[in-house]
Amino acid sequence: MPQILWLSSRKNLSTVGLLSAGDDQAAICDPIIYLEATISGDLTGHTTLWEQVSGTPTVDLIIVDATRAYYLVAGLPGSDKVFRFYVDKNTSSEQYLDVNIRTTPFSSARTLENGSGGGRVEFPSVAFVQAFRSTVTAPFDYTIPFNSQGEYVTGTAVLTYALPEAFYQTQTLDNAHWVNRFMYTLVDRWNGSTWQNMQITNYTDMRQIQLDTGERIRIGAMYTSPNGPTPVYSQWYDFSAESLSGGTVVNTIENGAVTGSHTVSRVVFTLVLQSYDETLSTIENGASTGVPTIIRTVFSLVPQTYDENISQLENGVTAGKYTLTRVTGGTIGG
Repeated sequence: MPQILWLSSRKNLSTVGLLSAGDDQAAICDPIIYLEATISGDLTGHTTLWEQVSGTPTVDLIIVDATRAYYLVAGLPGSDKVFRFYVDKNTSSEQYLDVNIRTTPFSSARTLENGSGGGRVEFPSVAFVQAFRSTVTAPFDYTIPFNSQGEYVTGTAVLTYALPEAFYQTQTLDNAHWVNRFMYTLVDRWNGSTWQNMQITNYTDMRQIQLDTGERIRIGAMYTSPNGPTPVYSQWYDFSAESLSGGTVVNTIENGAVTGSHTVSRVVFTLVLQSYDETLSTIENGASTGVPTIIRTVFSLVPQTYDENISQLENGVTAGKYTLTRVTGGTIGG
């Protein structure tokens, strides 16, 4: 019969976290603009890059070290610019954040009163999709008695996954926050240079997708936020639709049969009615005006042996009467 096998996944956790690309700057008349990102962890083995993604003119960035750069403002400052800081660009562990350099006057309003905010947003575990598995099945010929076979299965398999953890845990205020903001789940595939969406499923949709061998997959959930839809992804893993599979067809009794007979014997007793009389010739301490007769009913137990073919057991009814007459008068009977 088909076997459902659990496949293990291999995870590659980055030791570097990108915390900030720096605070937005208002550099209307500044001759030099400094850029500085903040990271956590060890950058050994990782690449970094500053890149201008919008604004004019395009400036020449001078790199100071892995996280710092600057440029000289030549002449007019031009339009507002956005610079993006990358960690491991064009890899599966790519991270980036943007910083705005404003060269025209602007006004801003406080969004956090009596407090401050900044840095990297850490999502709780209940926001992630953490339950998923891959299954590979192989067909077997069930019509061949005692047929068994095994094979190495490759090709495609089916990935099934769940809703975010917040839907399956006790509803606290924090869990309800993520449940109420949930939009849909999604599955992305790494195509060698960027992540490509493969499937989007709403709350009531079946979360199942067919995958090929050698896919790199990540599963996420999309939530509403003040800044627009925000995805929360679980760690990616390399999927492989390869497994060993086997099946066996077995009868109730293999290669033989059980036959035989049995006998049930029981010992029972029947009640056989016996009758006799006893004539009293003398009654002590009194005078007899008649000749009484005592009749007793007696039963004897006779063992009987029978088997399961006995269909009936006979039963009887006993009855008897006697009368005693005393010279003092009165009648005793029954």
